[in-house]
Amino acid sequence: MSTLPTTEIVICKNIPLDNSYDHTVTFLSQQAQATYFYSKAFRTLTANTYQRVMLNKLRIQVPIGDAMQCNYLFFANNSHEGKTIYAFITGWEYVNDVTTEITYEIDVFQTFWFDIDIKPSFVEREHSNTDIIGENLVDENLEIGDYIENGSTTLMPTAVSGTVATNACALFFTTFNDDATCSNFEGGFASFVYTGLNIIKKETVNEIQAFINKAITNNKLDGIIAAYMCPYSPNTYDTITWQKQVAKNYTTLDGYTPKNNKLYTYPYNVLRIRSDSDINIYRYEYFESQNCQFNLTGIIVPEPTLSLVPIGYQSISQTRARLDQRMTLKGFPQIAIDADVFKVYLAQNAASLPTAMISSGIQSGLGVVKSALKMDLGGVATQVTDWGTSIANTLAQLHDIKTKPPQLNGTQSALTDYALGAKFFFADTLTIRAEFARIIDDYFNMFGYATHRVKVPNITGRPYWNYVKTQGVVLDIANAPQPYIQKMINCFNKGITFWHNPSIIGNYNMDNSPIT
Repeated sequence: MSTLPTTEIVICKNIPLDNSYDHTVTFLSQQAQATYFYSKAFRTLTANTYQRVMLNKLRIQVPIGDAMQCNYLFFANNSHEGKTIYAFITGWEYVNDVTTEITYEIDVFQTFWFDIDIKPSFVEREHSNTDIIGENLVDENLEIGDYIENGSTTLMPTAVSGTVATNACALFFTTFNDDATCSNFEGGFASFVYTGLNIIKKETVNEIQAFINKAITNNKLDGIIAAYMCPYSPNTYDTITWQKQVAKNYTTLDGYTPKNNKLYTYPYNVLRIRSDSDINIYRYEYFESQNCQFNLTGIIVPEPTLSLVPIGYQSISQTRARLDQRMTLKGFPQIAIDADVFKVYLAQNAASLPTAMISSGIQSGLGVVKSALKMDLGGVATQVTDWGTSIANTLAQLHDIKTKPPQLNGTQSALTDYALGAKFFFADTLTIRAEFARIIDDYFNMFGYATHRVKVPNITGRPYWNYVKTQGVVLDIANAPQPYIQKMINCFNKGITFWHNPSIIGNYNMDNSPIT
């Protein structure tokens, strides 16, 4: 007894898929999959004979004019294996007025999707399942253009009443007391460092003039070893620390609001701290606190210095001071006073003299130095030959300074910076320009982030689409010939977008933020 043909063939119109496999569709179930494709049916043909899948062609009782309106088909040999085969229509051939031969290519994803198991593989890039700022930091190697400043804040010493820049003072390092009448002096600890000098603070022009005049009257002017302008008026000579914070720029980049939070991280959005002599780039995402926390510390010995230390930066602790990441600001203007230049130089630069001068051979060397300083320049060169060129050059410099007459101190550049208010730390919000931000944001929107991890790819996790690109994806596929397995592997390795709603394929204007 013969068996009646039971194969069903359905040809479809307007299926938004093609055999380039740039895009495919995910369905929650095989029933949902069948429902969608039946909704796109142009003609349903029942009672067909058995269709040989590997031939990639079939004949249907449909005029070629109608058949050419279709771009997709599916069929099932119900009386045999019963598996639904989904395929792209790749060509039509006229047979007769009512018959068309269709050439097709099997859609490996729709046909075998519910038969595969994706194993942990090297994922090159994908849409992450979360997009918390600072969570996705793999370098993208994208062109970012140049930075533009989006705002700036001055980090300066403050007092209860506000900034104290206008309350700057003059600090005199002297060998006498404030009244300039005593020949002895006290010294003491300042900022945990002992100094044999008195530190005298004067805040007004009248106070400064009166002090200098008193020193002149009492013949104590040469007892002023150094004098600086200080950007704040210390009430104590110990270290003073101010806590500073800078808000993280998680709003816009040059006026553009990103959809993808990776754009709020380095190198697209950074904090620049600068002074007149130094620049550092800090990453917002490396600060553990809600804001960027810094300690601004003022030290006045051996000369006024401001130090800026990030807190809780690149650390699991929100309170750890990262001294290795600190910035230092010094070189505040020296006050122009008629003084002995040699003593001023020694007082200010002794700490930076070559360490060889205090090495194990210092005892014999000290005698050479002491005698050399009493000789002419030629004698110095002769005496210190065995110490090496660097020491000889240093001693020659000391000799030059010692023999110079008294002269005015201070540098014009430091004076100019101080006068212009540039002798502080400035926190600048730097971002890439809106044009580049938009370009990169669109790229992230379509293709996710660089991942570079061995993991199971994120096929879902976003509401509308997930892009996946792997290297050597590992698939466990049952009941599929090797050519179809390899085709699917190739699609993963070249990159493919999985859309979760076929009606919006290609619509990248949707809000595709992670599903929470």
